[in-house]
Formats: sequence, structure tokens, C-alpha cells
Amino acid sequence: NVCNGRTQTQGSMVDSKCKGGNPTCYRNENFDKAFPSGLNVGDIYGGNYITFETVAQIDEMRKGGSAAFLPSACKGNSSCVTDENNLITQVITLILNVGFDLCSRSGNCAEWCVTDPCEQSTSLATQVITKGSCKDWTVAYLVAQSKCLMGGTCTGLQPDQLIECVDLFNNNYVDGKHDNGYLKCPSSTASPTTAAPITSSPTSSSPTTAAPVTASPTALAPTTASPTFECKGRTARDDYIGRECTTSNSATCYRDNNFHNAFPAGMTIGILYERWITFTNKDEVNQIVEGSNLEPLSLNCTGTPGCDQTGNRLLVRTVTLALNVQFDICSREGRCDQSWCPDCSNSLPLEQQTLVSDCRGMTVHQILKVANCKLAGECENDGFSISLISDCLNTINKNYAGGEDRGDLECIENPTTAPTTASPTTGSPTTGSPTTLAPTSAAPTTGSPTTGAPTTGTPTTGSPTTGAPTT
Repeated sequence: NVCNGRTQTQGSMVDSKCKGGNPTCYRNENFDKAFPSGLNVGDIYGGNYITFETVAQIDEMRKGGSAAFLPSACKGNSSCVTDENNLITQVITLILNVGFDLCSRSGNCAEWCVTDPCEQSTSLATQVITKGSCKDWTVAYLVAQSKCLMGGTCTGLQPDQLIECVDLFNNNYVDGKHDNGYLKCPSSTASPTTAAPITSSPTSSSPTTAAPVTASPTALAPTTASPTFECKGRTARDDYIGRECTTSNSATCYRDNNFHNAFPAGMTIGILYERWITFTNKDEVNQIVEGSNLEPLSLNCTGTPGCDQTGNRLLVRTVTLALNVQFDICSREGRCDQSWCPDCSNSLPLEQQTLVSDCRGMTVHQILKVANCKLAGECENDGFSISLISDCLNTINKNYAGGEDRGDLECIENPTTAPTTASPTTGSPTTGSPTTLAPTSAAPTTGSPTTGAPTTGTPTTGSPTTGAPTT
């Protein structure tokens, strides 16, 4: 395959001035088109993150300094970063490069790569890394992992390993006139993407290199309860989609009044640069088509709401859980109306609560990540069927609905699941190398085990398009 593209280094993407049609001018003229809801670095779903809504905010960042993940104080505003952090500016540049390439290909931005080979090449997001700590990852997966790692919601690479991967990418096709050989285009025989285990909380242990995941059905490990305590929360199940605010529908009114505070850069469902939808306001959420289908998003879902009109129940339930989780987080942080659940301050956040029936031992956060992966057309063979994940989403969404507690969630101080294992997800030559879902696990606890039986998923066909996050 012809493999080419254009990338720019952070020198022209961060803290730089437009002059004489240089790359900074392209950034300034096309940022709003490529990132209409802003550019997120980090994980907005319960992690640390910064949202850049303008190029002026990007230019407030300073290049240089050591490489570090985002501080825990980062909950949207870049003022949380008080020291120079070279990793942040490199990741911003990575996301800009991939976003401009995609926006140009869709016709929404000016032409990004003007050399002839670029028209024949696959998108940057689908190209495959050839060496280093991120070898065999697609660029889309590098973006997703960068957000997750920066946000502190997964582990697998240390800052110095991540910055190596990102810097090599940013330098590979500078100005569309060079090729340093760090990337290759996907083929039907490309190796599956592998990744180190992703855990539910960051650690300070020694570096973990990208390791292959095993190709066997997922089995949930014994779940230990050490210790449990009273769980409280609030969820809604049928109040967010196709509903209008009334005096008898407080959850719908809460959605209307707090969506922007909870999702200042929009709510992304699926996996960014693979198959995904970004909802920028409550009206776009309200127009989702309800139905009974359980399937990945349509192949033409590359950000714009309305791309999937099939009546996709998995989409409806994933959006509903994303809203429930983020409203809980946002109200706890004081960014949203604290009327969401005024009696919940002493309980674990919803995203950290653990299922006790279907998907036993998995946290709400883990279920949401698997659901987004399913919607992106990835991880079909991870051992979780779409129907099981849909049922687990529904169980969570209805658990605290209507002011009740149905007892399907528990609060464990250190919830435990074993690392999940996943088979490679195959993709066609034109859409990218296969990607596997990284294992998820949480910090171990002690106690008497109860076993959850493995559930085998039925693969569905569909290649990933240019593209989770999860964000």
C-alpha cells in the first residue's frame, strides 16, 4: 500500500505564531472545524483532563520541561499545570495532527497534506507504528492510550515511554515531505495490536512494556469483598433520550441544565478516530433513535451525531450510562448542580461501584469502557457478548432509578477483577490493523471468593474506521 501523510512537530502547533502561511496558520484557521467541541487531553470520564477550546489556550502551554502525566488537580482548565510539561505539548500535537488529517479527508477542513501520495494513502489514524514501546499499535490506539494514560485511568507505559512514541510520530512526516519510517500502512496480514494491561487506577511501579494479550475467552476472577459499606447513588434509565423536561421528569431537566458543565468539550461515545459520535449538546442526545438492535456503530460514524439511525439499543444504553457517570462526577466536583444526589457524598462514586450479578466483579467504569469498545467495532472476541454488556449497562442504569436501590451494585473499598483476555479483532486492509482490548483489572483485596462464569461473545463483522475515547 502507498503510505504517506503529513505531521507537524510541537514547534509549529504549540505556542507559535502564524506567519507567511506556516503550519501555525493552518492550525489557527482549521482548529474550530476539526475540534468543534474543543480538544481534550486526558480522560474526562472520572480521570484528569484539560479541555482546550481555542488555539489561544493551547498557546498558553509552554514547551519543554520533564515528561509527566496530568496532575490530579486537572479537571478541565489548563491552570492546573504550573510547570513546563513536554508530554502535554507533544500529546496536543499528536491529537492536532490526527484530527487535521481526518478533518481534511472529510472535506470539513482545508487540505492538510498536499503531496500526491497522501490522497492514495490510508489516514494517519489507521497507520501502524513499526518500532519502540508502541510497536504494532495503530495511531488511533496511540491517541486513545495517550488520553487514558494522561488522565490516570490506565497504566501500561511510563511518561518517558509515551513521549518517545508520540515524538516519533510527530516527526515522521514533517510538512508532508519526509518519511522517517516509523509508520506503515495496514495490510490484511498486519499483526494484531497488543497492549499492556490497563488497570483501574494508576501505579508508580516500574515500567510495563506493551505485552501481547492472550487469545482466550474472558473469565471474571473471584470477587472479594473487603470491606463493603453502604452504597448510594442516582441513575436514570429512560429519561435522557427522546424526552423533554417536565415537572415530573427531574432527570431530563438535570440533563438540560447541566450537560455543558459535565461535558464542556462534548460527550464522545465509541473510540475516537475509529467509530465514534461526539454529542455537543442535549438536543443531539435527545435525537438518538431508540430501538432493539445490538450492534457496533455504523461505519460512517466519524464524529457526527445522526450517523447511526438503526435504533441501536447498545448506543442508547451506553449514552445513558455515560450521562449517569459524568453527572455524578460533575456534581461531586461542584461543576454541576449538586442536587443530582445530595446524600451520596459519603458513598463511592458511581463509576467505582461494582456489579454483583451480571458482569459480577466489574466496576461501572470498566463496563463503560467495554461498551465503548464494542460500539467502535473493536474487541469482538474479548469474551463479552454485546448482549451481555447491554444487559449490564441496563442493570446499572436502573439500579438507582426512581430513588430506589435495587441492590445490583456494591461498594467495595478495593474492587477486584482478574485481567480480561481478548482475541485479536481483525480488520480489512483499507481500515487499519486489528486492535485488541487491553485487559482491565483493579487493585487486589482479600476475602472469600465468589466466582463469575465466563461469557463467550459472538463476533460481529465490521472493520474499524479511522478512530475511544474513551473520552
